[in-house]
Amino acid sequence: KVVGAVSYRDDGAAVGGVRVHVVPAYRRNGIGSLLLQVVYQETERFGRNRILADVDLHTEPDAEPFLTSQGFGKYGTITFAEIGIDDLRSSMAAGRDLLQSGLTNVPSAARFVGLSEAPMPEITRLYAEHIAHMESLAGWRQTFNIDRATHSIALLVGDKLAGFVLARLDAGVLHIPAWVITPEFRGHHIGFALLSRLAERLRGKVERLRFEFTDAAFVTARMLNVPGCQVTKIAARFGRVVQIGRASCRERV
Repeated sequence: KVVGAVSYRDDGAAVGGVRVHVVPAYRRNGIGSLLLQVVYQETERFGRNRILADVDLHTEPDAEPFLTSQGFGKYGTITFAEIGIDDLRSSMAAGRDLLQSGLTNVPSAARFVGLSEAPMPEITRLYAEHIAHMESLAGWRQTFNIDRATHSIALLVGDKLAGFVLARLDAGVLHIPAWVITPEFRGHHIGFALLSRLAERLRGKVERLRFEFTDAAFVTARMLNVPGCQVTKIAARFGRVVQIGRASCRERV
């Protein structure tokens, strides 16, 4: 009788994609720990010193306490959520003053443009710095090609990039994988101004909004408080550093 299983892969730099599953009736009997011992042995055989595990905390609530008990540390999360446009419209109406504040606080020298008119090196840098570093969550996040973000919008103040929203509309579903404000322009509701202008451009075309954010995106996280907003996935990466040649491991700091 199969009571548990483990899978993993050697990606050349670390042993990643670790997945451990134990049949519920057989949990808390040390089977998961025993399966991880196989991974530790294989990690040493491959000559690697890191083990990476990706889980969905939304559907696998027992994964974090198990991995933590095994000495794994959490590197970061990406939360995936979606909301119907009617629910979002109601929320935007309730926060109309804030949205209007965002539009009125935009500097007079500012202008909304498409990505083709925006400084792509700066957008690419900010995307890599704030978003793309989490794309290593294998199996959870589809690589987002900026060239396909045909409904994106950016805000320029003079020649400076103040912020941007990457967006793609497909069959009535608007996917927003990144909403980034340049640090020097934060605190002026520019993010809400960008969303408001995007909503104006796509009025009548969107039925549902899908978005995702890292655990550092506090402003976007507030969207989860909007009635009707649903979390669909919380992808998390856990890691552990192995001391080659020793049976013990230590958590990465």
